[in-house]
Amino acid sequence: MTRPEHLRCPRCGLQRLWCICPEVPTLPTRLRFLVIRHWKDGLRGSNTARLAALALPGCEVVDHAPGEPLPEGVRARLAEPDTWLLFPPK
Repeated sequence: MTRPEHLRCPRCGLQRLWCICPEVPTLPTRLRFLVIRHWKDGLRGSNTARLAALALPGCEVVDHAPGEPLPEGVRARLAEPDTWLLFPPK
């Protein structure tokens, strides 16, 4: 029996039938992006943070569990000058 994860593209996370890897453009930018993603969202195939990391060379995705402290490296990056934190409303 084939396990569900074998039906998904390991790069974009979508079902292999719907894989969009060849169509994802690379968008060069001088900006760096850090996406702090809820750890459960990393398990979803339709994860937009994963797609952002494919399209933006300067994008890093860090999984985080609510209630846990952010890793020291993440906290240090958020404290850097000219850093903006965007957080969607509920």
